[in-house]
Order: sequence, then structure tokens, then C-alpha cells
Amino acid sequence: MKNPTKRKALWTNLRGGLKPRTLFKPDTTRLKKGSRSASAAVLRTLRPAPRARIKSRSKVMRGKMAYYNIRKRVFLEAHPSCDACHKLAGAITTSYPIQKAVHPATEIHHLRGRAGKLLLSEMFWVGVCPNAHRFIHDNPEIARKAGLLAQPGEWGKQK
Repeated sequence: MKNPTKRKALWTNLRGGLKPRTLFKPDTTRLKKGSRSASAAVLRTLRPAPRARIKSRSKVMRGKMAYYNIRKRVFLEAHPSCDACHKLAGAITTSYPIQKAVHPATEIHHLRGRAGKLLLSEMFWVGVCPNAHRFIHDNPEIARKAGLLAQPGEWGKQK
């Protein structure tokens, strides 16, 4: 039987391809000499440690989003009605119930996108209801004519 305390190669050639090996020594204190389960016990101790989970947002972005949520709440309190419904009143369709009636603004529409400093730039925010927000993104030509979406060359730019 081979000595299980020896270090092995970094990579092992298997039928399915190369497999990485760990560099730590197995725990052989609990093994009895000549037992059949010795190799299985060595393999159990050679398992790599579980990987750390990748965070969906960095600490900086989490801070920006926390600040954005506070400012969004304040903005929606200052602009309680849907601005897009008034501007899109002439574009009423059967699939989108947009009318001249006042709908409460529950979402923020970013006229030029949310990249970089545009996320927190209230100059390009519009308080909208969910139906109008969906209409803006599904009908960009009509939204551009109404001034609710940036022109093609202005997207992502802050003036």
C-alpha cells in the first residue's frame, strides 16, 4: 500500500479529463494498517473545501442601492401622480389602460438609463404608474415623441 501522507501531483489524469488535486495531507490518525476502508477514508479527507458564494452585488453597489431607495421614496412622495399618463394621453391603446385619470406613481422611470451617475440623478427621473412604465418600454418611438425616453444618441449620457 502506498504511503497516504505523501504529497501527490496537482492534477490527476482521469477518464473524464484532468481533475485538480488538493495539496494538504490526509488525516491518517484514525486509520488502521491493512484495513480496506483506509483508501476510502483518505479520499474523504481529500475533498476540497466548499467554495464561497459569489455576492450578487458589491458593497459599494449595495450602498448606492440603499441610498437610491431612500431618494426614490422621497421623490415619489413629492411626485405622487403619474407624469407619463398625462403626456401619453393621446396614445391610449386597448392593451394599456392609460387614461387622463390620475394614477398614483409607484415606480421611477429613468429617462437616460441607470448606468453610473444616472442612477442617482433626479434630473432624469419621472414618477410613473406600472402600466405607463410598461407602455414606455414597449413603445419607444411614442415615448421619445412624448419626451419620456432619451433620443438614441443621448442614452447613457449625463449633460
